[in-house]
Amino acid sequence: MTKKYKILTSLGFIIGLIVLLLNDFVFKELYNNWITGKLSDFAGLFIFPLFWTTLFPKHKDKIFWLTGLLFIFWKSSYSQVLIDTCNGLGLFKIRRIVDYTDLIALLILPVAYSFEKEKKRLKTYRINPFFPFIISVFSFIATSKNPTLRVEKEYTFSIAKDSLKNRIISIDSTCLDFYSYNNFLRLFTSPAGDKYFMFRNLNKETKYTIHLDTITFSSFFSEKKMLPLLTDTMGIELHDKSCGGNYSAHIILKGNEQTSTIYLSGFSEHHANKDSLLVSFEKKIIDKVKNVP
Repeated sequence: MTKKYKILTSLGFIIGLIVLLLNDFVFKELYNNWITGKLSDFAGLFIFPLFWTTLFPKHKDKIFWLTGLLFIFWKSSYSQVLIDTCNGLGLFKIRRIVDYTDLIALLILPVAYSFEKEKKRLKTYRINPFFPFIISVFSFIATSKNPTLRVEKEYTFSIAKDSLKNRIISIDSTCLDFYSYNNFLRLFTSPAGDKYFMFRNLNKETKYTIHLDTITFSSFFSEKKMLPLLTDTMGIELHDKSCGGNYSAHIILKGNEQTSTIYLSGFSEHHANKDSLLVSFEKKIIDKVKNVP
């Protein structure tokens, strides 16, 4: 048993596992730049096929090819449907950034393949393989969740909370998604140019097709009486090329009949730094909310 799982106790595998965990739980929080964004991809692609090859050694070639293909799919826009479906279940949020420069991490797969071929001559430690096995499973699950960059900043307005919510949804844009824990509402554009409003409540989904030249985002909400579906705790997904693509802002709406507040708790993990995301959020949300009639 120990011999079969020898590679899990090798120096290379343990280093890869430590780099993955440190980068996702420490370095990204401290630095959050393009290096930390790519480092997890390299470390993950190194240990992931090695882990599964240990369990299914007869399928080594298939595992490495499948790992590469799955990574390409995950990093493409085609995986969004799968992500939306998982997030719609409300168990936890999964997120990834569509950044095709991440595909450079595929270069580590041949290195991992060669590493596995030399497993009989690898330097190993006298530890029970059970421990790196369990830690690996944890790292694969934990790093697929949606970590956040904490901000904890408030923006106060001299309007009622309901008016604030109306102003937020009055920001007509094909770059905004709104979602809450039990509901997911998305605005996107089809290849044919149609504007889709898709609402999902757990496993029940309703899709509306509209054109923004005949109806606005806010009037759509009013007509369908969907405003109450947006809870005070919500996420807003935005798109900004200056930040490298999509990112999510997590907000809580507070207030009463006289004043209201947008509490920005933080952003989803992203390759851009916190300051860049904050500037983008204030420009695309806060400034526009202030200017809504």
